Amino acid sequence: MSKAEKTAVVLLAAGQSERFGRDKTRLVLDGETLIERHIRQSSNVSDAVIIVANSKNRELIKQDALVATHRNLKIVEQPGHQVESGIAAGLTASEAYGSVCLSCVNDLVPDKSYALLKKSSQNNDMAIATGRTSKPFPGGAVSFDKDGMVQRITEKPTGGCPPGSPINVLLHWFNTPSVRRKIVDKLLEGAKYETLLTQLFVQTVKCSCLSLPVWHAIKHPDDWDLITQSGRHNNTLSKLRRGKS
Repeated sequence: MSKAEKTAVVLLAAGQSERFGRDKTRLVLDGETLIERHIRQSSNVSDAVIIVANSKNRELIKQDALVATHRNLKIVEQPGHQVESGIAAGLTASEAYGSVCLSCVNDLVPDKSYALLKKSSQNNDMAIATGRTSKPFPGGAVSFDKDGMVQRITEKPTGGCPPGSPINVLLHWFNTPSVRRKIVDKLLEGAKYETLLTQLFVQTVKCSCLSLPVWHAIKHPDDWDLITQSGRHNNTLSKLRRGKS
C-alpha cells in the first residue's frame, strides 16, 4: 500500500514541563514510559509513528521509541514553545499519509482508545476524544449540534469546564488531507488550534466524538502523585485497562 492508504500517529512530546519540574515523557506507569505507552496503544491502527520532541528530550525519546516499536519511526523537533508549532510540525511530517491521529502523550487514556476513535471517525472528516472530570478543568469545553456532531471547542472557558461536562482531549483523528493542510497553513499564520477547529466545523468539516469512560491529564506534579499513590495506582491502571470508569 502507498502512504496515502496508510495511517500515521503523531505524538506530541515537546512540552517543556516547566510547571511539572521534570520531563513528563520520562514518567513510568506500569513499567512503560508515556511514549512507550502511546506507541503500544496505537500499534493496531497505525503504520508509522511520528514524534514531535524538543531539543532537550529528543535523544531520550528516540531511545524509548526504538524500544517500543519496529515500525516506521520519525522524530521531528518542535520549533518554538507553543503547542500550535508542534501540531504544525507533526501534521507536516505526516502529510503523505491518508489518515493521521494526533495525540498528546501527557493524556492517559484506555488501551482501546485509538481503535475506538478510528471507528468513530468513519464517514467523517475527523473525530475527537472527550473526557470528563469531577472538578472544574481549565481545558477546552466541547459542545455539539442537534445531530451529536462536534460544533464548538471553547478554549479555556472562564471558570474552567464545569464538573461532568465534555472536555477536549488531544486525541484527534483526521481522515481528510485537505483539512490537515488547511490546519497547518492557519497555524503557521498564528491561529490557535482549538479556535481554528471551531472555524472548520462552521465550514462544514464533519467531526464525530468518542467519549472516554476514563481519562487523566498529567499537568502538575499533584496529578501524577494522585495517580501513583499506593492503592489508587492499581485502581487507576485497572480502569485504564478495562476502559471503564
